[in-house]
Amino acid sequence: MRKDFAKAASKGTVIKNQNFVTDRGVYQIVFVRYENDIYFFKHRNGQLVECCNLSTLGNNQDKTSMQSGGSMTDKTFEDFKQYVMSEV
Repeated sequence: MRKDFAKAASKGTVIKNQNFVTDRGVYQIVFVRYENDIYFFKHRNGQLVECCNLSTLGNNQDKTSMQSGGSMTDKTFEDFKQYVMSEV
């Protein structure tokens, strides 16, 4: 994991933490605010599978997939960003 993601995960403020179960496993979705940025973390069965800095997503630079497989689209991330910002 990149250093900025690690710092956000360990030192940031959790905005939203959602857990759910599917046929593929137990998921945890976490939105974190750190240094005026919003970060998205997705865990499956306790393992980090995806993370990104939503604040810079428009640049399409910071989406980091930790494993291959289904990844969210940029539009979906933008929808998440708008949702999280409306909750803050």
